[in-house]
Amino acid sequence: MPFQFKTHKMVDGKFGPTPNNHYYQPMPYHNPTATKRPDKTRWVLNASQQYDVFELADTPLDGKDNWMNDDDSGLYAMIDSCQTILGKDNGERLAFFPNTAKHSGRPLAWISY
Repeated sequence: MPFQFKTHKMVDGKFGPTPNNHYYQPMPYHNPTATKRPDKTRWVLNASQQYDVFELADTPLDGKDNWMNDDDSGLYAMIDSCQTILGKDNGERLAFFPNTAKHSGRPLAWISY
């Protein structure tokens, strides 16, 4: 069964908290309607759906750890075993969310699959 996105309400420019008490603040230059820039990727998902991907990355499943980088620099997420395209420009299927506590101001980045 395909992943079921939920509808979330943004409060003060962010979504959340996740079960780990973290928030997601979408960056305008990553939105699907943003002007294409060579140094920025764009979601195919709306901001509420982006939060679903972030929440999935931030929430451990079945007692397993979430997908954190070895150096604690950020979280990864995919939907439906990378069957769902997340990025608009190159068919990106794996999202990376930097740990803003370690990389203040660093934007959302993508890893292509």
